[in-house]
Amino acid sequence: MLGGVVTLALLLGALLWRWRRQAKDCQEALETSAQQKAILDTSDDAIVTITQDGLVRSFNKSAEKMFQWTEDDILGRNVNMLMPEPFKSAHDIYLSRYKLDGNDKRVISKTRELTGVRKDGSEFPMSLTVQKVRRADPLLFVGFIQDLTEARDQRNHLAHTKRQYNSLLHGMPGVVWSATLDQPALTLFVTDNVAELTGYPPEHFRDQHVSLNELVHPDDLSAVVQCRQQARQDALEYAIPLRLRTCQDQQVSVLELGRVATHTDGSARLQALWLRLDTPAGRRLRPT
Repeated sequence: MLGGVVTLALLLGALLWRWRRQAKDCQEALETSAQQKAILDTSDDAIVTITQDGLVRSFNKSAEKMFQWTEDDILGRNVNMLMPEPFKSAHDIYLSRYKLDGNDKRVISKTRELTGVRKDGSEFPMSLTVQKVRRADPLLFVGFIQDLTEARDQRNHLAHTKRQYNSLLHGMPGVVWSATLDQPALTLFVTDNVAELTGYPPEHFRDQHVSLNELVHPDDLSAVVQCRQQARQDALEYAIPLRLRTCQDQQVSVLELGRVATHTDGSARLQALWLRLDTPAGRRLRPT
């Protein structure tokens, strides 16, 4: 009888120890999970964790802000609800393929630009990088998402500004160009209408096959170089008439209006405009 009581006491003690161990492990797991969630919620990127079936397991604060869904609303639902077609179907196909062949090289660790959809149905550009949590059981995928709306708007604004700038330059009556002042004189910029004035395609100058200085008539080159260097020294704008030699070996009289910008490292950039002297603008601006 006493032996049975001792055995029962030992059994109960073992069960109690096991229960306390499990409770402690559970508490530690909860604390770890809470710490991990707190860390994820500090990220500026939206971070979404899903199972290999595509079901959402976690959804941080940035994801809530980006997609307008709360974590409670989206947990356990298919992540494809955050994507419009055709990305929605493509994601389902990827997960189906992964279950068959386990090949994750098509997506894992690769950043792609996709389109996301918010709770209100509005779409926005986003970048997505997917990582696999290898030690997780069941297997988990973590997506790191950035909203590209601001970057896209900035690109569009810059492109629009560039188009306006180019339109303004190409609408001017002369050839606008920029080059390094010191030798070798490299062409930094030239408008397309240089072809009309010189007969050389603009690519010849941009690729450094032809130098702008090479076009200046040899009898005028010394005076032109001296004028440019004086403008550099005085930090003033200048104007000088000169002759250019075209690719057909003809001479064209132009007025060069320019200025020299000197950088902190001592290098200088020449910014100039060539106006034909046989045009009203050239005749009006020619120095007397």
